[in-house]
Amino acid sequence: MIENYLKQLDSCSSADEAFKIYRKALSFFGFDKITYTLCTDHPSLDLGKQHGLSTTYPDDWMKHYIENDFISIDPVIKECKLTRIPFFWSDIVESENINKTSFTMMKQAEDAGLTDGIGMSFCSNINEITGIGLSSNNILKDLKS
Repeated sequence: MIENYLKQLDSCSSADEAFKIYRKALSFFGFDKITYTLCTDHPSLDLGKQHGLSTTYPDDWMKHYIENDFISIDPVIKECKLTRIPFFWSDIVESENINKTSFTMMKQAEDAGLTDGIGMSFCSNINEITGIGLSSNNILKDLKS
């Protein structure tokens, strides 16, 4: 099955088409909220850092996030810049290192339907970092057990 999705991705002619296939593959595993984020500036794409370059996060949350410049305090983005190991958002929220402003932002995300998630990042050979956020209200409890 994964091989089928990879073949579909390989034949995509646009980023939107690829994201649609990516969403379909992840929905099979129970993830209904997905975002692709540029955690750093990407000179190779002539793009600055931005949360939700492609996303299925709620529109009202994304608007609130951008209006409040949460990318500058988002602990998930910070963690994506520090590690290439997938992590649960709740582990960051529960850590001693999170400040009050970031904690409040994460609680607002929960109120918007992003109750917990998995973050992972990738770093290019020119140090451009992208992050992927996956969220589901249904399956994360099972994954953490």
